[in-house]
Amino acid sequence: MEDGIGRGSRYASENEIFSEIFMQINQELLLLNGEFNLIDHTELNNKRFEWTGRITEKPSFYASRFWEYPFAIIEAELQQGMSCADIGCGTTPFTAYLAKTVGPKNVYAFDNDHLDNKQTSHFAFGVRDEFINKVGFNFVHSNIDEIKFEDNSFDRVFCLSVLEHIEKPEIWKKGLTEMARILKPGGRLIITFDTNIANPQILPVDMLIYTGLNPLISFNINLPTERFVRMENGYIDVFGIVLRKSDSMIELNSKVKSEINECTIQKNNIPVIYKESEMQILKDLRRKLGAWRIFLKLLLQKYK
Repeated sequence: MEDGIGRGSRYASENEIFSEIFMQINQELLLLNGEFNLIDHTELNNKRFEWTGRITEKPSFYASRFWEYPFAIIEAELQQGMSCADIGCGTTPFTAYLAKTVGPKNVYAFDNDHLDNKQTSHFAFGVRDEFINKVGFNFVHSNIDEIKFEDNSFDRVFCLSVLEHIEKPEIWKKGLTEMARILKPGGRLIITFDTNIANPQILPVDMLIYTGLNPLISFNINLPTERFVRMENGYIDVFGIVLRKSDSMIELNSKVKSEINECTIQKNNIPVIYKESEMQILKDLRRKLGAWRIFLKLLLQKYK
């Protein structure tokens, strides 16, 4: 832990946002947001995030990204010349930051919503020609469940705040497999997504099951003490995960992937729904050499 910053997979927290390193990265991102004249989310942020009054710069990107973008950047440990894929990129300062850091020709941005300069979109969804041309990255018109690129192509693959917007689980699950496929051995896959800990649609452990990748550094699923986003119909949280592709991928069996009986657990008096196999995986994660235990048990088809 340095400067109040955790490393590895974890829930988002307000405290991290106002740490020195997060603030420094966010200042750069805010400058890019203004440079490319991207959408200002200040009004919406004030409704959903109690802490955004401490961030006065405009135009401001959507406030949960004040954690998601620095999380991804820090965990990626980016270097000039790295090949990067931004899956479901939209029109955001994050893609511009990648291009500035590793070189625009090393960045491939994937999205199935390609907009001309006259079209409008919801928030930052969709990619505009003007933005593509100004930043200079490579754009690939592609669906998440069939990514149009070769195996083992990228040093870093990012998918930030995308999965929760996909209504059909079979699509985002296949998308996770695709992201692992295009990642180079030794490369890192970094994902952030919204999750409701009272009734989750997507679980952190799903990232392990459907990618077959191992957690990098740590995998902290301790529930947050303070909720992160105040939506109109309740609170939600944000989880960030960083995974590494080893030389040998986990071969997932159909039993692990199948929908099986669910059970309810209690933690901090908050009910959380987990599948039985996921409960077993969560227990193993808390044990010594947890990632290796999971790897071996998946290979041996030990999860019921």
